[in-house]
Amino acid sequence: MNTSNKILIKEKISENLSLRDFARTFFIQLNKSTYDSLIIDFKGVNFMSRSFAQEYLDRKTESEKQIKEINMLSDIEKMFEVVKAPRERKPFFDFNKLKITTL
Repeated sequence: MNTSNKILIKEKISENLSLRDFARTFFIQLNKSTYDSLIIDFKGVNFMSRSFAQEYLDRKTESEKQIKEINMLSDIEKMFEVVKAPRERKPFFDFNKLKITTL
């Protein structure tokens, strides 16, 4: 049983949070906790990939736990903001401007 509801994510995963699977596994463990409220301490985390951030936020939303993050570098905070922001998808081609040519 945990004696604290504060979790140093660097100790559980790494100082470089890169893979979706790491976030998925981390949340499987978090959801087994007997605490209703958890504090995730990002102290010592130097990098977080977009895919990790996306999976982390998705799992956090699905979790019944109250989760708060502390001690995040500005780059980590920005990555979460980027993932949270709705993306405007631009078409790869503008089909209205394409001209069909017969060969």
